[in-house]
Amino acid sequence: MENKDALVQLMMDIEYYPPSELVKMNIDITETQKFSIEEAAALGVSFKSLKQLTNYTADAAGQSGLYFVNTSGKTMFKSGGKYIGNLKAADGGVGGGIAKMTKVPLDPAILCMAVAFMAIDKKLDAIHEAQKNILAFLELKEEAKLKGNLNALADVLNNYKFNWDNDNYKNHKHILVQDIKREAEQSIILYREQLAKTLRKKSMFYSDQSIKATLNKTMTSLNDYQLALYTFSFSSFLEVMLLENFDTNYLNSIANKIHEYYSDYTELYEKCAEKIEKNSNASLGGYVLKGLSKLSGNTGKAVKKIPVISKSQLDKNLFKASDTLQDAHITKTQNIMQILADSQTDYISPFVDNIHTLDNLYNQPLQLMFDSENIYIAKLTTA
Repeated sequence: MENKDALVQLMMDIEYYPPSELVKMNIDITETQKFSIEEAAALGVSFKSLKQLTNYTADAAGQSGLYFVNTSGKTMFKSGGKYIGNLKAADGGVGGGIAKMTKVPLDPAILCMAVAFMAIDKKLDAIHEAQKNILAFLELKEEAKLKGNLNALADVLNNYKFNWDNDNYKNHKHILVQDIKREAEQSIILYREQLAKTLRKKSMFYSDQSIKATLNKTMTSLNDYQLALYTFSFSSFLEVMLLENFDTNYLNSIANKIHEYYSDYTELYEKCAEKIEKNSNASLGGYVLKGLSKLSGNTGKAVKKIPVISKSQLDKNLFKASDTLQDAHITKTQNIMQILADSQTDYISPFVDNIHTLDNLYNQPLQLMFDSENIYIAKLTTA
């Protein structure tokens, strides 16, 4: 509740400017983030009042709230550091009349939450696409619990906008999200140790079959690691929304924690790729291909020294065979590395981006404007 009160106070600090004033203020509408009022109002029942932004003339009871202040081009007096309704005359003295105010029938908290939802919604496609890919992977592995956890997180994401002002809903879902986040973090630690253990293993000789087995095992561990990291990032973002703690230090700590785990994953992936490539080059099959390539090349050189047949097709064929065998070895290694690379996807960016979006909306100086169709957000320029 404290966060909401602070949010309302923040949103009350709003000034209205007609479109003609935007040019004088150096605000370029094309450079702003634009959100449709119609789409924002469709977020849920709580946001239907946003449609009233298109009409300022609704009757009001004259109570506290958000008002459009018409000063007719004059300046208001200040009292106690705040503006009052009395207007200054041309000479700066009293007698300029009284400002006219029309209440904007809207809860400021709703306006700010709607903007947050719309900004986040622009990145939901990436989240939903990642969810589809991961669920397809889970179906192959038949991991019912993990699939259930991801579906639970998706349900919270989809229904939060209908319950953002329902404390019972948020408290209940926060417990659920915390449990999923804790399990995901435990899985991250487990898979990280499994991969580190694989990297520590050493062997004198590697067969192509052992390389393939290692590749499959490594891919499985990396995919599991990715899944745990995705789940951790997803639940961390939802926890921010459910707690409604938009303190910039808290948001940065959450984003940094996700980045820290992702950096650990990236470092392990690179080490695994390096080890598999090294083992592939050192495999028995690789030695055979390289040995045959070297043998064919040396034979071709020896044939060239024999005057009778040095210009025959034989030496050309031997050199060609040498190149083909060398290419086969390179292709084999490249294929192995491509299989590993194809399994890697960055699934965390949408969540980190959304956390930074919330930080910008709640903690950075912004200009929020609206007309009859859209809400606009622009960064506040400082001299």
